[in-house]
Amino acid sequence: MRTSALPSAAGRLLTGVAVIMAMSGVALAQPAPSPAPEVTARVGPALAAKVRKLGGADVNEIVKELADTIRGDLQGHHKANAPIRADLVLEDATPNRPTSQQLGDNPGLSIDSVALGGAAISGVVTFDDGHTEPLSYSFRQISLQDDIGAGQWTDAERAFDYLGDDLARGHIPHDRLAIRVADSGFDQWRH
Repeated sequence: MRTSALPSAAGRLLTGVAVIMAMSGVALAQPAPSPAPEVTARVGPALAAKVRKLGGADVNEIVKELADTIRGDLQGHHKANAPIRADLVLEDATPNRPTSQQLGDNPGLSIDSVALGGAAISGVVTFDDGHTEPLSYSFRQISLQDDIGAGQWTDAERAFDYLGDDLARGHIPHDRLAIRVADSGFDQWRH
């Protein structure tokens, strides 16, 4: 009983000190909130050429997911040397499962069809001091065994997660971009 009373008494004392300081006009020091990182994402030319095959709604959704993932990683795990802004281009993306458009265009496909997916991303990041740095990153799955239970964009989402982790740690990747991740044609699907 005695040990639980001590933290409670200390807590009341600290609360009392804060009330007295507030009443006397003394401001309590608050850490400055870190600004929300600015992240933009758009479709690159290679992916734009595949929009008709993949479907505009699916492409728009995956571009939004890229921006949201990077924004969340920069906000949630921001290190001093991490960028405060990222202007990204989703150069290419390949789904692991057929999109609605692909299912409609190819009667031989089913929602159970699976393929190797991935994404290629380029862009520019900006740091607190105003300097900018280009980035390029790509990830492509190499084995269907690694995609057991994969959702529609699992490998593209992995690419976003890996890139977000790198940026949050202040590591700016400069991969040799594989702009053409995959063809997204009927022949790539496995049943």
